[in-house]
Amino acid sequence: DTLNQAIGKVDGRTYRLGDSLPNLIPFPYAQGTRTASGVTFTVNADGTINVNGTATADISFSVILSNNGYKLSSGTYTLTGCPAGGGNATYAISISHRQGDSMIQYAKDSGSGVAFTIPSEYENDNMAVGVVIKSGITVNDLVFSPMLVTGTNKPTKYRKFVNPEVFLTQAEYDALPTKEPYVVYNTY
Repeated sequence: DTLNQAIGKVDGRTYRLGDSLPNLIPFPYAQGTRTASGVTFTVNADGTINVNGTATADISFSVILSNNGYKLSSGTYTLTGCPAGGGNATYAISISHRQGDSMIQYAKDSGSGVAFTIPSEYENDNMAVGVVIKSGITVNDLVFSPMLVTGTNKPTKYRKFVNPEVFLTQAEYDALPTKEPYVVYNTY
């Protein structure tokens, strides 16, 4: 999708107007480029992950570790980023939360994106996001693009997490005391 975005600087912070789909997955990831169980995960500067090899065991790549203190507010989110052809027996990207010693999966994207809801009683639980390749599966130049957004609208284009941008609605932007020193337009 192509979005025209107004960007302005106010009090040293950057504001982006009109983008309701910022990626909520922090970058850099919990793990960097690595090889394990016959599979190489290569983290690219744009936040995508290239995966190559034949898995000799079920193998996962941690995008966010559950002990990193990553929490989400209660609400509805959409997880995307698994290439087409994923599934329970091949590969996927999933989001889970830690409850005591157990990890409870919220959602698994197998290539089409998946919406899920975090109830208020779990909003203080630590979250984990990971890519999984199942044992015996061969992957060649498979590209994962981990993205988590609020709501149920699936993004049509991958965007790497950007910080410290603050995303505003039109009304919030209009209410800013000043749009100085400039407003520019970017096309994504």
